Amino acid sequence: MGKSAIGIWGGGESGKTALATHIHHELIRNDIKVIWVTVSQNSILHLQKVIAKSIDLDISDEYEVKTIALKLFQAFKEMNKCVIILDDVWDHFLLRDIGFPISNDRIKLILTTRIREVCQGMDCEKVIKVKPLDEEDSWALFVEFLGLFYKELSSEVENIARNVAQKCEGFPLAIVRIATSMKGKTEAREWRHMLECLENLDNGQYEMDKWVFPVLRSSYDFLIDEFQRFFLYCILSTDGNFDNDDADHLIRRFVYESIDERKKLGVQYNEGWNMLRKLKNHSMLDYDDVGYWMTNKFLRVLAVGIAEETGKIMRKASEKLTEIPSDDQWKEDLQKVFLMWNEIQTIPDGTCPRCSQLSTLLLNHNAKLNYISDDFFNNMPTLKTLDLSETGIKRLPRSVSSLECLTALLLSGCRKLSFIPSLRKLKRLISLDLFFTAISEAPVGLESLVNLRYLNLLHTDKLVMSISLISKLTNLEHLELGGPLYKTDVTVQDMKELDMINCQQGTGAGPLCTVLSYGHNNNPHQIELLDICLYDDVEYLWCCNCPFCCSFQLVGRLRLSALNKLKSFVSPHADSLHQSTLFSHLTDLEIQDCDSMETLIAFELAALLQNLRTICVRSCEEMKEIFGEDHSVPELVGVDELMALLQNSCLPPSIELPRLTSLELFDMPQLDLVYRGIMICPSLQTFYSESCNQLRPPQRVNSNNVDDEYTS
Repeated sequence: MGKSAIGIWGGGESGKTALATHIHHELIRNDIKVIWVTVSQNSILHLQKVIAKSIDLDISDEYEVKTIALKLFQAFKEMNKCVIILDDVWDHFLLRDIGFPISNDRIKLILTTRIREVCQGMDCEKVIKVKPLDEEDSWALFVEFLGLFYKELSSEVENIARNVAQKCEGFPLAIVRIATSMKGKTEAREWRHMLECLENLDNGQYEMDKWVFPVLRSSYDFLIDEFQRFFLYCILSTDGNFDNDDADHLIRRFVYESIDERKKLGVQYNEGWNMLRKLKNHSMLDYDDVGYWMTNKFLRVLAVGIAEETGKIMRKASEKLTEIPSDDQWKEDLQKVFLMWNEIQTIPDGTCPRCSQLSTLLLNHNAKLNYISDDFFNNMPTLKTLDLSETGIKRLPRSVSSLECLTALLLSGCRKLSFIPSLRKLKRLISLDLFFTAISEAPVGLESLVNLRYLNLLHTDKLVMSISLISKLTNLEHLELGGPLYKTDVTVQDMKELDMINCQQGTGAGPLCTVLSYGHNNNPHQIELLDICLYDDVEYLWCCNCPFCCSFQLVGRLRLSALNKLKSFVSPHADSLHQSTLFSHLTDLEIQDCDSMETLIAFELAALLQNLRTICVRSCEEMKEIFGEDHSVPELVGVDELMALLQNSCLPPSIELPRLTSLELFDMPQLDLVYRGIMICPSLQTFYSESCNQLRPPQRVNSNNVDDEYTS
């Protein structure tokens, strides 16, 4: 409905209807006709009947939606001015199906919904998010519903009451219900009891009345099954507030628990992030300006209650536990156990709970945990996810070796961990995260992990192993490497992402291609992302003279950062570069903090970049040009050819990048030009530079819709 539509969205009972009601009263006061329709999840026919009745249109003899829509359309067309308020809309629909004139400026629409996509689907030009009340407004609403009883409170009780209102976290429904329940109560101990209940709400020590949770439950019930499971997992595996790094961690765990063998990991990670954003747009999670995801305590309690209804769980997260729960709490039918963010110090010998159905065990962020009994996992035959990240353990229990159903073994940040027992039987393992551990040799049986798809070896500075061991992991998709690399070929088929961070090649500064090859030269494969960071001792990446270089021809995205000695992609001694297929599939190039590079792409290399779509270069201090000149000279030329060369010496050959859509340049004080000659870029849409004060605009032939912007 374009400029005539306003959308108001937020969580259940967050104040949307109250805001719409206020608007309704103001419109009536100004003699404007208002039609109020509570939509909920009713049918179009029901809505049409309600609307027809509100404008005195007789449709008692009509039962066809299309016929009624025509009658409503005609009736609205004859109205002078009208505002329609659709309250509690759960799904978007076409206004013409109801009978609204969608291009009539005299008819305005206001809708309230819990779901942001509804506002978008109904073409609301202005969308208003109803946020939780701040502390001042929360207290004002609390006092309003205490009514006259507020005057009977002593100063001591009023201070407690203010804390009670604050513990409602700006949720209007909770404020109203709690204030109403406390009417007439003037004793301090009664108010302290309510405050204690709200403080312990996350631990299930207080059950909110039946008016609060049904409203929240309806939002949960509206989600499809997979989103319901993901919402519960977000709440159960965090404390309800988490940053993007924690979000990435929980998304990966969720993927590992319900892995789809038909899809690549990267696809499933993206689906997880999409679900996270969907929960935000459904008012089940919120996201603040500093990068934190959060949900109010009432939704958290709801989630725990639902999880306990649908499965057997033990959740004792962030309870400052110093010991593992007693044996009687480890029931035989437990399915998920959440013990993260505690202060557990040891799991002593003799602790061997019998949990034959347990699939998930999270002990992460128990920083003081330094010992786990060797027998602890003996009776957990169905365990799929084990997260011991950010604990102080020095050795992994031997019983881990028998967890044949394990799909994810997560040990990142276990900085004292130096011993891992045999992993030979863990044939189903998909993810092994050894980030920032103290292991000094490869775990026994690593080569047997034929289903491993993700391996993180970043910051394993003490690790000494033959990298060729990784070549036996035939299903590996994502490899993160750090520490010493040895001159041994690595052959990994079907790997989609390769991260090399903080690597040391050893003595000498040879090309990267002689150190690491991720694909067999006789059977090259597509890699989606090659990310190389903090690699200090190479001057160029490819020699173009060895058989390994053809392995890199199918790189899709190349990201380089903090390669301090890197001067060029390709060795200056490369032979027959024009015959190479290097970079033939490259689509995206991102370079940052490579301070020794003066020219980004040599002229000869530009001809190979026919599929390149985006270039982004940042903070390369010595960079002077993006594309270099043609330095080739014919061996034998006649007089005519020589005269032609002299006459055209000021006109370097053009370079053609047919698919380039974006070129972005940032923070390069020495950058003088993009290319000295003409660039033919028919697909270019964006050319942007910032803090490149000496840069001259390139000569180019391109499409007419390019956006140029230079910012000093």
